[in-house]
Amino acid sequence: MKDILKTLILEASSKKWIEFQKMREFFKGRDPLFDDIISIIGGYYDTYNLFPTYDNLVTKLSFSSDDKIISYISNICQSNIPIHSSDSDFVTALIINQKTQLEFDITSTLLEYQNECAISGSKDKDSILARVENLMAKLYEVKHRVAQSEDSISTLVYGDEAVEKVKQIYLSIEQKRLDNEAVYFDINVKDMNSITMKKGDFVVMGGYTSHGKSVWLRHMIYTFLTKYAMNCCYFSFEMSHNILLPLFNILHANNKEIFPNTPYISNRKYKKGELTEEEKDFLYNVAAEDLANTKKYGTLYLDQPKKSKYSLLDMKMSIKDIESRYMPIHVVGVDYLTLMYPLIESKRSPDMEDYNQMIREFKNYILTHTDKEGNVCPMIGISPAQISRKGWLEAMKNDGRYTLDAIRLYSEMEMSADIVFTTLFTDSMRVSNQLQVQNLKNRDEAVVVDPIQVHCDFDHGYRIGELSIKSDVDIMEAIKNLDI
Repeated sequence: MKDILKTLILEASSKKWIEFQKMREFFKGRDPLFDDIISIIGGYYDTYNLFPTYDNLVTKLSFSSDDKIISYISNICQSNIPIHSSDSDFVTALIINQKTQLEFDITSTLLEYQNECAISGSKDKDSILARVENLMAKLYEVKHRVAQSEDSISTLVYGDEAVEKVKQIYLSIEQKRLDNEAVYFDINVKDMNSITMKKGDFVVMGGYTSHGKSVWLRHMIYTFLTKYAMNCCYFSFEMSHNILLPLFNILHANNKEIFPNTPYISNRKYKKGELTEEEKDFLYNVAAEDLANTKKYGTLYLDQPKKSKYSLLDMKMSIKDIESRYMPIHVVGVDYLTLMYPLIESKRSPDMEDYNQMIREFKNYILTHTDKEGNVCPMIGISPAQISRKGWLEAMKNDGRYTLDAIRLYSEMEMSADIVFTTLFTDSMRVSNQLQVQNLKNRDEAVVVDPIQVHCDFDHGYRIGELSIKSDVDIMEAIKNLDI
């Protein structure tokens, strides 16, 4: 690394800022002295928009009286270490250094794991799994450092290259429009059709206990599946797979825009095992078959974590496994994100900042997610957020209107979210099958100021719509029952 530092200092004017950033990210945290020098060089560049010369550094460091760093830089600049005189030589040397360091990191991590196994007297399953999990976490950290140093998602913002990039982005959007593929996605609610989201967005829906957060989450997942043919991964920490799967199929069976002349499928009758033969035939052989096998829809993957301390790293590995074996993932729904464990190792109890850090990492993950070929493919991330009783009571004093303060228990939820919804039920709304939805944040467009009430058919899949959609069969049945 000394040749890289010497080149930066003595031939600094020819070095590209992007290469310096890559080096700073990749080697950060390995050597405090190296970090200090790089920080000083970076700070100088941030201030003056150019790299410092040796004299600049000595002057700056003399002012701070840091003799150790001055001595280190002086030794580098006066030694016989070669300077990379061209940009290509500098980049080549940087890549070689990175690869060498990467090999060392991986090898030392594996050796450390082998030593732990050799000296550990514990051979029970939990201890073995704990060591393996720790190994995977450390290898992931190595991978993260590599990802941070890559420039695959960076773009020059000046010159002809930038102009061409903008043109290509627009042509891609235009082609998707011609192919009837969406770039922005709505939530299939008429009064909120101005709220659109894109891949990379983090969507949060806040609400008090049993006030429709998970209902709204399932509505959004179902919309992405059926309207936009997007593959969705749903992580459930509150409902079992055997509860969720029928909910989605009953939701689909009661979609009268798709199945206009069919009977409604009742949640209540399903739970009690009271469906008629006609209803069972329709649910299993028509609706479930259609949702699972029709090519015009996306695919839903339900994941019920089977460990108590399920972390974001576990989720990432699960998604990676799904993508390597089955399909790409476009949408990730997590019910709830804050029920995940925010620490990789459990040597201490997590605090609020640990959860906020996990939320930040989740947002960064969906934004920078890469597919199995290494291409950057952002995903939409969705999670409910619990609103306290105090926040709910404050809303009820304000005509049922929430403010962003209601979800600031985990401050990062509000800060990282691109779009924030809240849901609200009152007793009268439940009687009339109404759910109140409010929009508190919309990063790309204006917020829809006034809350709206949507029809939520509790007994028929919790289906959300502008109003109750009746099939021809139901209308004829209602007419027969009229006393006229």
